[in-house]
Amino acid sequence: MRMKLLLIGLLLLPLLFAADWRTIGGLAIVTSAIILGMVYAVGYGMGINELKFLATEEFYQLIATIFMIGLIIGVEASLNEIGTGLVGDPFPDAALNIIGERLENQEIVLNSLQDVAIDVGRESSKSSFCTIYGTGISMSPCGSYRALTTPISLSYQVVAVGVAELGGLETLVRLGKEYAFLMLLPTGILLRTFRITRGAGGLMMGFALTLYLLVPLGIVAMEDLNTQAREDMEEAGRPIPELGELADVPECEPTRVSEGNYNNAEGIYNDLRDGSRAHIYEFLVNATITTLVTLSILVAGLHAMASLAGAEVDVSALARLA
Repeated sequence: MRMKLLLIGLLLLPLLFAADWRTIGGLAIVTSAIILGMVYAVGYGMGINELKFLATEEFYQLIATIFMIGLIIGVEASLNEIGTGLVGDPFPDAALNIIGERLENQEIVLNSLQDVAIDVGRESSKSSFCTIYGTGISMSPCGSYRALTTPISLSYQVVAVGVAELGGLETLVRLGKEYAFLMLLPTGILLRTFRITRGAGGLMMGFALTLYLLVPLGIVAMEDLNTQAREDMEEAGRPIPELGELADVPECEPTRVSEGNYNNAEGIYNDLRDGSRAHIYEFLVNATITTLVTLSILVAGLHAMASLAGAEVDVSALARLA
């Protein structure tokens, strides 16, 4: 038994040194053919018809897998060519560029909120103290600024959630670009060769195809829809503002008890409210909705691709996982 495992390990060893997924896929097919040939030879030499029949049946499955790989090569080349023509890069690279740009926008929002939070915190902490005939009186004319700390804190948390969503999306796309076709697809090809592991192999092949082909395509499609929506809103006279500084925080005067400080705090709140439209769009559309749509594509695509590869996937379980 150990010798058999060692032999299989030696057959799989070249997979570790291949750089191109097509080479790895070819080696996986050759490895599967060698293993089936060994099973057939054992059945033929020992007169075991069941082994010969099993090896022959699985060889037909290997031929079907070869046709699938040829189809995958054609689809991958076509999508890369289409992506290069439409957005200047293959879809995985274009998706990573889009996510990187959105993360930069989220960083702009976080920096703006941080600047406002620091200024508001500094001004709201100001107070004055005086004594009248030995009686000390403490005054906090800048207390109205403290009303801004809660909405600023909530806004910061919301934007941080958007950053986390985009970071997870970026990890998913990088996983598909770097490892889907280099590891998952060849392993799925190898496992699909044998009846006992065919379901696992089909699942891995479906997962690889979904990560490498469908997920980046969905992100690029969402970006195109967002761009078109911005253009339509601009034509309708309701353009989405550009990201930038949220609000100016005027200096509070702790020695004056008047409505001036209150009006300044109200002005900061109005500036935050008026400038929040671009940031809400950036968070809801470019972060949350895009992530939800991409996860939906991942679940539906995995079910479809895995079914084509011969594996049945529980969509409800995948939806709960997503």
